[in-house]
Amino acid sequence: MRNIQKNPRVSLHFNSDRWATHVTRFDGSAELVPDPPLVTAVPAYLAKYSEAITRLGMTASEFAAEYSTLIRVRLEHVVHW
Repeated sequence: MRNIQKNPRVSLHFNSDRWATHVTRFDGSAELVPDPPLVTAVPAYLAKYSEAITRLGMTASEFAAEYSTLIRVRLEHVVHW
């Protein structure tokens, strides 16, 4: 978070196939969203990620407390290889 506050330029890297032979990079500007809703208040998030949260050995409330920062990235450039 400190780095985003100093320089909001970010790159996000995602494997785009199951063997990680293709990678997609998204470049853009990041911002910390003030007063975001906790994940426990977003039913769609819980529906999608509740099993993954359980695999981490956490409850939804514990996850929400540990991961409470929302970062919004405005995409400006995409590279895929």
